[in-house]
Amino acid sequence: MAVKSMKSVMHKIRQETPELDQRLHAARRREKLALALHGLRVNANLTQNQVAERMGKDQAHISRMESLTGPFPDMNSITAYAHACQSSAGYVFVTRKNQHSSVVAVPLGNEEEDERLVAAMRAHNVEIAGNS
Repeated sequence: MAVKSMKSVMHKIRQETPELDQRLHAARRREKLALALHGLRVNANLTQNQVAERMGKDQAHISRMESLTGPFPDMNSITAYAHACQSSAGYVFVTRKNQHSSVVAVPLGNEEEDERLVAAMRAHNVEIAGNS
């Protein structure tokens, strides 16, 4: 009898159970967001309590946003969190046409934050929606 690797067993289970595959995929996205938010806070030298105070929330709210599990925070919460950490936030769209990709960014901050985001994106040759 052939020994199957864990990877091949998981692949088969995920193929046979699409809802499990979707949940695992969502968990990976949630983990990446949680780690990014935590990184923003640590880079800003802020505690969860300080971010909470700046957002007008309690520390438990920040803990849930940085959690690897639970519901995905809405864009307003993510943007407020970024602003509390002195960072800019926005949407990024990537489209593929023929063999080339196109990236468009939409800033979501106040005027000063938008200017910082636009400058950073232009430095990386990213098109900014609404700016020529």
